[in-house]
Amino acid sequence: QGASVYASGTLSSDRQILNVEVADVDAANYLALIPDGLLPDGIRVLGGKVKTAKASLYRRADVGDLSMVGQGEVEDGAVDVQGIEIRDVQGFTHFTNRDVGGDLTAAVQGQAASVHGSVRFDTTSPAMNLEASAEAFDPAPLLAAIAEARPQAAAAIAAADYAGPVNVTAKVGGTFSDPMIDGDVTVASGQAAGISFQNVSAHARLLNRVLYLQNVHAGVFGGQVTGEGELSLDDQAYTAHVKADNIDVAAVQSYAATRTSSLAGVDALTGRAHADVTAHGKGAAIDDFWANGSVSLAKGS
Repeated sequence: QGASVYASGTLSSDRQILNVEVADVDAANYLALIPDGLLPDGIRVLGGKVKTAKASLYRRADVGDLSMVGQGEVEDGAVDVQGIEIRDVQGFTHFTNRDVGGDLTAAVQGQAASVHGSVRFDTTSPAMNLEASAEAFDPAPLLAAIAEARPQAAAAIAAADYAGPVNVTAKVGGTFSDPMIDGDVTVASGQAAGISFQNVSAHARLLNRVLYLQNVHAGVFGGQVTGEGELSLDDQAYTAHVKADNIDVAAVQSYAATRTSSLAGVDALTGRAHADVTAHGKGAAIDDFWANGSVSLAKGS
């Protein structure tokens, strides 16, 4: 079917060795040959082209297990991973019977990204050792796919209501079921929980389903905000320490009024605020919000 295959090997009663070289293989024509159980749950290979590949398979009769090692170049790959669509996969890859890795580019839910590293499959949940990067990455399609595939994360994603392209570089570890992420994020402009912001930079870590943000800098409500915080992905509980300068008080009051009815009848505020505040809350609800700190008002009432 347009492919070229060269094979050599050694077959005996105590061992079997098979060396294979292939070129121009359309994976779609051979997917039916993948044995059941070879791929971990949640991973589906849908297609792609193997431009070149070499693999060696070894089996000892007294052990029984099959060992495999190889490398290759792929293009136009299509894979679904835990409900996330990964398309246009291309680059160089290496693999064994326990892991797969390489230096690849792909479209993740339609957004371009690059990744290098490896994923092990001989664990209860596939384990990652990856470095990833993306520019002008719109996370909305990815977040929607994650929310659909992982109902436990849906509430946090809905509460964040994030919109806006991001630039990100990150190391990704842990497992598919419990990922760990450590990276840097910048956003030229975006919106979350109904709040618009500009010129955002932050260091982000995800550990034990808690998102930690450090060295946060952002333009919001006409002023500047710096700080750090943490957010539980399970119940959306958060803690944050924020320093704010030159904040437009009227803009803050207008936003708060859209989130709670408790401000009904409160006189309109004006001026610019400076604050050093520690806050706690859950989700986007103002009624669950608590804060303690200092606030000063300039040129206002």
